[in-house]
Amino acid sequence: MSKRFEDKDEKSNKFVFLNFFWFDKDKKDDHNKSNKNYLMIILFSVVGVVIGFLLFWDFNFSKQSVLYENTSPKIPYQNPRHEISIDYPHSWEIQEQYMPTTGEIVTFLSPNNNNAKQYRDRVIISIIDLSYNSHPLSLTEYSKIVIDEIENKSNLNLVKSTLSDRKAETISYQTNLEGHEVEITEIWTLYHNKAYVITYIGNKRSLSQWSSTIEKMIDSFKIDKQS
Repeated sequence: MSKRFEDKDEKSNKFVFLNFFWFDKDKKDDHNKSNKNYLMIILFSVVGVVIGFLLFWDFNFSKQSVLYENTSPKIPYQNPRHEISIDYPHSWEIQEQYMPTTGEIVTFLSPNNNNAKQYRDRVIISIIDLSYNSHPLSLTEYSKIVIDEIENKSNLNLVKSTLSDRKAETISYQTNLEGHEVEITEIWTLYHNKAYVITYIGNKRSLSQWSSTIEKMIDSFKIDKQS
């Protein structure tokens, strides 16, 4: 065989080898891309399942908490010194501490559900002495004083209501407290030159969870000495 044909055969073999190499390389690249796509699908599927489970667990837990609170036995709280009473859920924590400057008597704290960072919803009962005024305040006059003390009035809502079978007024507004977005609801009535105030401070995320519980607590509140 002539050298010319040998060179031609050698070049042909090299061409075939190179074609095979690049073909094999393309197959490997396609295979790697396929594996990567498969892994991405698996990863997104796992993430979706985890997120779905967490959302379901949070919804189911909140639903169970609402059912539990609505059906759980209530504990009657009585304060003979200030002659008031109220029912509260047995799973809530109670803190008694009279604060003359604010009139706060007792605070009821919702369960923290093992979450130390979550703001715990609370109900505060206060009795404010109004005898320092030159004349007995009317409910309207006292309401004006309360509203004037609130800095942000843009989202304030004032409605007429009842508390312990007496005429009362209720306000609700939103604010930031301790780094948490909360909604505050205050309801008050006057009796014997004193203001009886119930304040509910709720995390905006848990308002629906405790709304029924708070309503029942407010409805159960009594001024024991009133005739």
